[in-house]
Amino acid sequence: MEVCVESVASAVAAAQGGAARLELCSALSEGGLTPSVGLLKVVKELVSIPVFVMLRPRAGNFTYTPEEVRSIQIDADALMQAGADGVVFGALTTDGAVDEEACSKVISVLPAGTPITFHRAFDWAKEPLVALEDVIKLKFHRILTSGQAATAKEGVDCLQKLINQAEGRIIIMPGCGIDSQNLQFILEKTEEVAAAAPAAPTERQAMIIIITILALIALCISKLRRHPVDKLPGPPTLPFVGNLLTFVGTPEEMFEKFNTFARDFWPLYRTWQLNTPVIHPLLPEHVEKVLASSKNTQKSRDYRFVESWLGTGLFTSNGAKWQERRKLLAPTFHLKVLEQFVPTISDNAAVLAQKLQLLLCQSPNEPIDVVPLVTLCALDIICETAMGRSIRAQHKDSKNTEYVSSIHRIMDLIVYRAMRPWLHPHWIFRVSPTGREFAKCLRTLHRFTRNVIDEKRLEREQGELEIKVVPSVPTSNGYEDLERISVRNRLVFLDLLLKLNEWDCKLSDQEICEEVDTFMFGGHDTTSNSISWALFYLGCNLKIQVILLEEWR
Repeated sequence: MEVCVESVASAVAAAQGGAARLELCSALSEGGLTPSVGLLKVVKELVSIPVFVMLRPRAGNFTYTPEEVRSIQIDADALMQAGADGVVFGALTTDGAVDEEACSKVISVLPAGTPITFHRAFDWAKEPLVALEDVIKLKFHRILTSGQAATAKEGVDCLQKLINQAEGRIIIMPGCGIDSQNLQFILEKTEEVAAAAPAAPTERQAMIIIITILALIALCISKLRRHPVDKLPGPPTLPFVGNLLTFVGTPEEMFEKFNTFARDFWPLYRTWQLNTPVIHPLLPEHVEKVLASSKNTQKSRDYRFVESWLGTGLFTSNGAKWQERRKLLAPTFHLKVLEQFVPTISDNAAVLAQKLQLLLCQSPNEPIDVVPLVTLCALDIICETAMGRSIRAQHKDSKNTEYVSSIHRIMDLIVYRAMRPWLHPHWIFRVSPTGREFAKCLRTLHRFTRNVIDEKRLEREQGELEIKVVPSVPTSNGYEDLERISVRNRLVFLDLLLKLNEWDCKLSDQEICEEVDTFMFGGHDTTSNSISWALFYLGCNLKIQVILLEEWR
């Protein structure tokens, strides 16, 4: 939350009220003008949060003469030397476009790396989406805007369009008319992470502090009670966080820690995530006990970290919904459906083999990290078999690099969040840099899936795909089992979901999207891990390699 202030008293009050950053100006009644150096110095002596200064020499429009631009440069230089942490300014041409020349001149006098916000001059731009690209090109970090309306609440639709087009390249900061009553509405509508408001005390911050203190007390009490799981061996724990901080680090460091615990506490050990015990079985017999149980079917709380991506589909749902969805999707794994994709799997596996052979020829004595190569291969296969689209992830000429990079990055961010307890609460995660990057990746993935669904539905409407499904046993639902599948074109997972949607078992577009995203995630991640480990163990066992080669021949 950035708070606009024009006096020492309001600056101190905003800082004490929990503001993350101040925008210091004079004459708020005129929309804010450049503050004095003296005011900035006094505020900096009394507050510890960042203070950005407004650079606006006069009231009125935002079209400046060369002399006015020069005065802004002089003010900017003086205020930065007086301790300003960032600047807020903007300039427009007479026809309502961003004045790139004037903005560039002001930016040129600022120290490298200075945070820069384009202020509400943006709301007077004639073409906001064009202005957005101009501001991004000028290397601004934020745009303060009410969505070209009198208040941010009224301009929420324009704000959403700006956020969607920005795609994380710049922060869109809603401002003007924001208070404790409409802030949540604006955040929900825009999915944005920053807001600017006039200085005012809030009850929400006090409530957050109280809830946090009570939660810590509850955690402390729970840890004082001896839990039966502590009878198992395991690493020492810390108050409140358990063993979570042990796993903060790079993936390689985390992997090594898990290996160390497996060696030290074989064959069964426990760790703690906050106040939740986690049991790590290492023997197949122990794992079988869990998987064969009809009682342990509830998903853990960690699954909530992927719900914003996968929704509540087969992977994340529980109980009756999971059983219903599993029964519904079972026909899509009929042998006749799967057999048609053997050529797809073979073609993509051949590309993988060629890439491995090339690396081996280039560096015959160097180890090869097969995981990223196998992951791209599995992604190609699952994308073509689940959605009927070739993304050519293994090829340099792929036109879907944004989707491929987003699906890899979002999985890294999920693990990163899971290992950091302070990012577990959603309201904290969404305003963090990690949460903002997660939201950007999520928009890319959902947009890609929705586009493919729309294209596939159009194909079916135009009669390009003919599907005939005949149940082997008549049922009330009509999707219990499959006996014959007749397709004119190759049938993919998405085709079957759309076919199910035409039966009496209606699936909404959102539910179809959930299941496609679920299979994209699980289908390539689990498969690539399994293949990578299989290759690793084959490399460690020459005799098994020989047997496998003989079987293949």
